[in-house]
Amino acid sequence: MKIAEKAAKQADTARRRTEVQEKFAAMSEQEQEAWRLARQAKRQSRKSETEQKRSRLQQGRIVEQAGTQLSGLENWHISREQQPYIDVFQDRKADLVYLTADSPNELSELDSSKLYIIGGIVDRNRHKNICFRKAESQGIQTAKLPIEAYIKLASSPES
Repeated sequence: MKIAEKAAKQADTARRRTEVQEKFAAMSEQEQEAWRLARQAKRQSRKSETEQKRSRLQQGRIVEQAGTQLSGLENWHISREQQPYIDVFQDRKADLVYLTADSPNELSELDSSKLYIIGGIVDRNRHKNICFRKAESQGIQTAKLPIEAYIKLASSPES
């Protein structure tokens, strides 16, 4: 942008700011408060829209990346919610199964009527039983994948 254009834009911005300040000064206290609330609502709406766009982009990137690494991903039903799963699926609580390595129940096959929560990633070492206790406290079924039957993990005890 050329210097003259930049200076003209700055002058226009300053003129508009002065106009708004003059209009604001002429308003009653109630009108000023209503104006402030309207501006705050507008900013909050913009912020929310930006966060939603960012979330959709991030989710899209994750799904895109996973799609190149996982065959059959297009057949998975994956959703991301802002609210806790316990609130989102409160009417299907009996169908929730929290996957955690600390569960005594080993999963032998997937049930298409169930909703699986992948949560056991943090349970392996340092945070033992966190997901299992959380699921128990929420009254949700738990299960573990039969990973050790197929893969020898470095942290698994010798058999």
